[in-house]
Amino acid sequence: TATSSGKSMAFVLPILEAYLENPRTKALLLFPTKALAQDQLGHIRELFLAVAPGLTVATFDGDVPQKDRPAIMKSTNVFLANPDILHYSVLPRHKQWREILADLRFIVLDEAHAYRGAF
Repeated sequence: TATSSGKSMAFVLPILEAYLENPRTKALLLFPTKALAQDQLGHIRELFLAVAPGLTVATFDGDVPQKDRPAIMKSTNVFLANPDILHYSVLPRHKQWREILADLRFIVLDEAHAYRGAF
């Protein structure tokens, strides 16, 4: 379907339902680019604010200053990120992500892309 046709709602609604059952629910939404994650942030945040104001969503990517990351990790339920952040932040610092990973119920790949060459 076309861009901005609402496909993201297919994965946002189950996250919302799970949060309403358990407010500790965490989700990691992976987008191929930071720009796409930023674009989706507004739409997802608007829905969450209307239905479950306590359900927090934030982008977590290379543009987030290191000093802001602990607060975001502590206060966020739904993380919008890209594969690079998994490679450079989550996996090497998995102990810092322990509580988030323990409550992680959803990992969503918004689009799948193939990388070639050096990464």
